[in-house]
Amino acid sequence: LRILLLMSLKCFCLCLLLCFIGVGSNSPSEGFLDIASRIVYQADTLQPNSHYRNVIHAHREDSENGLRLKLRVIETVCSTERALFIGYVYSYNCPNSHTYSSIKCLLTMNNNRTNIVLACNYLRFERI
Repeated sequence: LRILLLMSLKCFCLCLLLCFIGVGSNSPSEGFLDIASRIVYQADTLQPNSHYRNVIHAHREDSENGLRLKLRVIETVCSTERALFIGYVYSYNCPNSHTYSSIKCLLTMNNNRTNIVLACNYLRFERI
């Protein structure tokens, strides 16, 4: 009974964390960060031999064809071999792997969000 209660409490805390993702000020940049975070997370779940990534900054650029976001991203130590909730991926449980000095991505989508393209450039730390 005690184990069941602890598991229920952990599940409840995780559900609360997931409910608060994307909740913040009404600033447009936070809305774009939320959109980008969810799309990168979904892309990561489709890559089984990789690591989850966290979007740390999103900047909107003008585009006539829809939404265009420049992203700064970090790779976490959490492997995509395990199915993790987005709230867990963005928690202290998945810290920066420090494998790359920079990950910059370009996220584009048309107005009705039927065509989404995510392209990323990775720059590794140079070991001397």
